[in-house]
Amino acid sequence: MFKLTRLLYLPADTSAPDRHTITQTLRDASAQSPMVKRYILEPTLPGVLNGGDFIWHLQFADEAAYRACLAQPAWREKVDPLFDGGTFRKYESVAYQGGLSGGRPVKLSRGVYRTLIMTVKPGTSLQAIAQFDKELAGMPRYISSIKNWQLSHATEASGSRQWSHIWEQEYENLEGLTGPYMNHPFHWALVDRWFNPECSQWIVDKVLCHTYCEFKTSVLGPGA
Repeated sequence: MFKLTRLLYLPADTSAPDRHTITQTLRDASAQSPMVKRYILEPTLPGVLNGGDFIWHLQFADEAAYRACLAQPAWREKVDPLFDGGTFRKYESVAYQGGLSGGRPVKLSRGVYRTLIMTVKPGTSLQAIAQFDKELAGMPRYISSIKNWQLSHATEASGSRQWSHIWEQEYENLEGLTGPYMNHPFHWALVDRWFNPECSQWIVDKVLCHTYCEFKTSVLGPGA
């Protein structure tokens, strides 16, 4: 699957009716496009970091379908104006081919979707990036609260940074993220060194997007 994830910030003075109209426009565009295979558009939960007000996540059969979707007249007329100097004056965007993924033998009909969007510092060696990827992808072997996951590299990115990595997970509930994931020794004793400026292995830019929302349909389960 090829994917597009955008973290959307609404102006603080957006009224409730306008908020509904804007999000409904995006939902309609997502649902009506024959190129979109799966999508979610959900408000973020309290506690996100640079996470936006909404997560808008879409999936396509391949990159060609993604580009065909963006070229649709209806998309250009209704969606693009929201971003090109329109309502969303601030947003983070990553388009990417789904990378290494996995899951546990449990079907999630609802739960919490989390994505960590980050960028590796310029000049980082390919060897260090490969080791970083290996350790991130190794987390689900030790942290059982992660039910589905995927680690991908960005094809296109815009916003606060030229994002390079997208680390997605699904949990049964928020406690699975804020408890077992965040507090697991594999996380803070091994993986955190890539994020810590005080460690010699530090490679991840300090500005990153840690965001999550509830979902009613899995986007990382079988077929993602």
